[in-house]
Amino acid sequence: MLQSRALTAAAYGEKEFLLHIPEGQNISQAIQEQLQQAQHIRFALLSFQPGYLESGVCHTAPPDSAGKFIVKYGAGHEFGPCVLLAGDAVLGEDQYGLPLVHCHGCLIEQSSQTTFGGHLDLSRCVVGKQGLSVQVLVTAEIGFVAKKDSTSQMHVFHPSVVSVEARA
Repeated sequence: MLQSRALTAAAYGEKEFLLHIPEGQNISQAIQEQLQQAQHIRFALLSFQPGYLESGVCHTAPPDSAGKFIVKYGAGHEFGPCVLLAGDAVLGEDQYGLPLVHCHGCLIEQSSQTTFGGHLDLSRCVVGKQGLSVQVLVTAEIGFVAKKDSTSQMHVFHPSVVSVEARA
């Protein structure tokens, strides 16, 4: 039986602000540390402004030829200096309650000007010169938690109602 991952909530936006990640920092680690420690934020929508990266990793997800999974990420394309042209992400929790950032975006390799888009492995992306800015929309009553999806048999984000107590 198919189950929807849609959830309707009366209020979805709590606050919005611009986050800056300094040069040389790992994107995933910086987001998690800055939002969790300083703001106690567990759930948010993230939109990256264009910026330079020292290094980046991007994966595509072609259909699984064996038919076991809907998609299966490949090994990843590693970039040296590149430009993050665009990227959107969700900050949520994995199936164990730990922070998880899932991002799709587009990178341009600086020397060859090759463009590549797909899943960005933010744990392997390092911010370059001038830092990187991220627009953050904190969700008030809904969060995103990885749960096993009955359709794909993969752990994917599902929206979940989050009580005020659970967000504190």
